[in-house]
Amino acid sequence: MKFNKITATKNSSYRRMQRFMKEFYFRMKIVSSLIFILLSAKSDLVLVLDRTNWKFGTKNSNILMLGVSYKNVAFPLMFKMLDKRRNSDTLGRIDL
Repeated sequence: MKFNKITATKNSSYRRMQRFMKEFYFRMKIVSSLIFILLSAKSDLVLVLDRTNWKFGTKNSNILMLGVSYKNVAFPLMFKMLDKRRNSDTLGRIDL
């Protein structure tokens, strides 16, 4: 049996993933566990904490993100949307 190779553009594949992700709720704990399972090495991991703030129209987006870095690639583990424009405080970082 011969199958014809069907190719999709990057944009259509990306849009398909967006539609898939929109329909499902992923608990951060499950996603974090999956990332650690998929990482081949359990040593040389570095936890990274980052915050970004940007404006889309009139809406401010301020995100505090915890990730793990492995071989110079950071994988997001969990995040928290902050309700203010300025930096997070120590209690907010501990909470995450």
